[in-house]
Amino acid sequence: MAYAYQFSTREVVMNHAALSIYLSIYLSIYLSIYLSIYLSIYLSIYLSIYLSIYLSILNNFNKRAQFIYTRNLKSIPPPRFKISALSTGSSIINPPGTSPPLELTPGVPDC
Repeated sequence: MAYAYQFSTREVVMNHAALSIYLSIYLSIYLSIYLSIYLSIYLSIYLSIYLSIYLSILNNFNKRAQFIYTRNLKSIPPPRFKISALSTGSSIINPPGTSPPLELTPGVPDC
């Protein structure tokens, strides 16, 4: 016939306290390590994706700005008029500090 061992109340309380302390220490260490690894991996992936999107937007904006503001000025056709001074008779009246009056006449520019 087998005898069953009966735990006393004191042994049960001590075992329960030791087990709860052990579990709390184990869980705190496990969770801190697990969370630090998980968060570092998650944040590195998230930040790399976020930075790649953000930098691609900046790169596209810069390309667009360069395309807008750095045009080839040689491809713009020259104006179809020339500027000449108005004359009264045989001389131009030009008081000091003023410029002679100008007129726009159609023609080929004097370049």
